[in-house]
Amino acid sequence: MAPLETSSSTAGLLDYLNPTRNEVEDTEVIQSTKFIHWVQNDSLHRDVQVEVGIEFFKSNMAGYAAQYKLNGAPDTVCAVVADIRHQGRAKSTDIVLALSSPNPLASLLKLGEPKYHGRLLTLKREIDKLVADGTFGHRHYDLASKEFI
Repeated sequence: MAPLETSSSTAGLLDYLNPTRNEVEDTEVIQSTKFIHWVQNDSLHRDVQVEVGIEFFKSNMAGYAAQYKLNGAPDTVCAVVADIRHQGRAKSTDIVLALSSPNPLASLLKLGEPKYHGRLLTLKREIDKLVADGTFGHRHYDLASKEFI
């Protein structure tokens, strides 16, 4: 049996989870349910997912900081740039233009309208909550250390 993943491909895993791309099949539902059950009932699994997500974000953030000149940018702006790139809802030229506006955060939060309206409302609401509780709003990205300081 071939491995589900290698360092260069996740094709085996994709085939395991979703054997065809034509429709949502019973196999896809069953495999997805197994993953959901696993994450809901295994704290170590959740911890690994969080750890992988953080490392993925950190790696991507360094690239975004270089590409979009985000050294010194607020955490809120960096989070939205990362979300835009993750979702693929705007081109780099649009991101650069938004970053050069008088209010980069507000401009970034408009990218993808109207198609992603619901996503953008949720993102703005969650950023506002994180600023209000002190999680966001006081750190800036430092490219040299690849950390928010």
